[in-house]
Amino acid sequence: MSNPPLNQQQILLDYYNKGQFQQALDQSIVLLKKYPKSALIYNMLGVFQSELNLFDDSICSFMQSLKLIPGFPDALSNLAAAYNNKANSLQKQDKLDEAIKNYKNAIDIKSDYPEAYFNMGCVLQKKGELDLAIENYKIAIEFKNDYVNAYNNIGVVFDIRGELDSALEVFEKILSINPNDAQAHSNKGFTMQKKGDLDSAILSYRLAIKIKPDYADAYYNLGNAQREKGDLEGAIDNYKRTLILDPGYSSAKHLLDSLTGKTTDVAPRDYVENLFDRYASNFENSLVEELDYRTPKLVSELLIKNTINNSICSILDLGCGTGLVGNEVRKFCRKLVGIDLSELMLREARKKRIYDELKHVDILEYLTSYKLDFDIFVAADVFVYIGDLSEIFRLIKGRNQSNGKLLFSTEHNEKEGFILEQSGRYSHSRNYINNLCDKFGYQLLFFDELILRKEKDKLINGGIYLLSFSNDA
Repeated sequence: MSNPPLNQQQILLDYYNKGQFQQALDQSIVLLKKYPKSALIYNMLGVFQSELNLFDDSICSFMQSLKLIPGFPDALSNLAAAYNNKANSLQKQDKLDEAIKNYKNAIDIKSDYPEAYFNMGCVLQKKGELDLAIENYKIAIEFKNDYVNAYNNIGVVFDIRGELDSALEVFEKILSINPNDAQAHSNKGFTMQKKGDLDSAILSYRLAIKIKPDYADAYYNLGNAQREKGDLEGAIDNYKRTLILDPGYSSAKHLLDSLTGKTTDVAPRDYVENLFDRYASNFENSLVEELDYRTPKLVSELLIKNTINNSICSILDLGCGTGLVGNEVRKFCRKLVGIDLSELMLREARKKRIYDELKHVDILEYLTSYKLDFDIFVAADVFVYIGDLSEIFRLIKGRNQSNGKLLFSTEHNEKEGFILEQSGRYSHSRNYINNLCDKFGYQLLFFDELILRKEKDKLINGGIYLLSFSNDA
C-alpha cells in the first residue's frame, strides 16, 4: 500500500502525455503527502522535474526513490539521465568543468551510457582536450555501433588537429555505411576545402544539401568555398539561403555583409571563435611558413627600439592566439598575460609555457571586468576582427592603473574610417586612429605602413602603431 491506486497514477501519466508537466509535478506532491514511502511517485516526480529543467530537484527525487527501493531500475536509469541533462544545460552555459563532473556522475550510475560519453567528448573537444574527446567518442561507439554523430566528431577532431587524411578516412567510412549521411558529406567538404580542393568541397556540400535541403551549415560552408574560389555571387546566394533557414546565423550574416558592402562594428564572437578553433593546430605553420607572417617580429623590434630599457614590467597580449607575439616579447617582461576567444588557440599557447596567465575571454569583457595594471597592451592582427575600436581605447586608458602604451597592427586603408572588407576582416585608416587618439587622449609615438603577410596571390597592406597614454586617475 506504499503506492497510490492505479487510477491516481494514471492521472499523472495523462498529464505527462499531454505535456502538462507542472500539473503532473503539483499532483505528485499532493500524492506524496498521502503516500510518503512511494518510490514510484518519487520516480515520477523526478521525471516531471527533469522535464521542467529542475535538474537538482529531479536528482533528489530519484535518490529518494532509490533510498526507498535500493536498485530500483527505473530510478537508476532516470537518475543517470538527470545528471546527463543537467550536464547538457551546464555545457550550454559554458560551465564545462561542472558539465564534465555531471557526465561522470551519469556514467558512474550507468556505465553503458553512450550519450553521456558522447556529450562528455563534446565538452572535452570544446576545452581543447582532443585526445580525451576521441577516447570518449570511441567508448560511445563501443556501446552504440551505429553512433554516426560520434564517428563524425572523431573526423572533425582529426581535421582540427590537421590530420586531414585521417579525417577523410573517417568520413568515407561513414559514407560507405550510409551514403546519405548529410553531415558526413558536409564534414568531408570542409576537410577537402582545407586541403585546397575547392571543387571537391563544393561537390560534397551540394550532396549534403541534396540529402538535407534545410541544412543551414552546408549552405554556409558552400558559400565559404565559393567565396574562396572567387564566385562571389554564388557565395552571396548561399549566405542568403543560410539566413532564410536560420535567421540567427551570425557568421553567415557577417560574411554576407562583407560581400554586399555593409560595414558593421565587430565580427560576431562565434565567427571568430570557430574560425580559429578549426585552424589552431596548423595556424603557425600556415601563417609563418606559407604566408610569410611578419607581425610578431615587427612588434618585438618596435618594442626593443621604442620602449625597452632593460625590461618591461608587464604586457597584456590581446588576442594572443598560439603565442607568436608572446614568444617574441617574453624575454623582455616579468609578467605576460594573454587572452583569446579560441580555446584551441590557447591550448597551443599553453604548450609554449611562456605566459604567466592565459584567459579564454572576449577583449571587451576582460578590459571591463578584470584589473588592468599593464605597461604595454599589444594587439597583433586582432583589430582586423573589430571595426569600432573606440570602446577598447576608452577602457584601456580609463581603467589601467598606470601610464602605458598601446601597440597594435591594422589592415590599412586610405579612407576616413574602418571598412568591412570582402575577406570578412576590417581595415582601418590612419585618420581613424588619429581621431581616436584625439578623442581619448593618446599620443602617437610611431606609425609605419608595411606588408603584413601574403594572402593567395596578393600582399596584405597594414599599419603598425605605437601609442602612449597617461592615467587619468
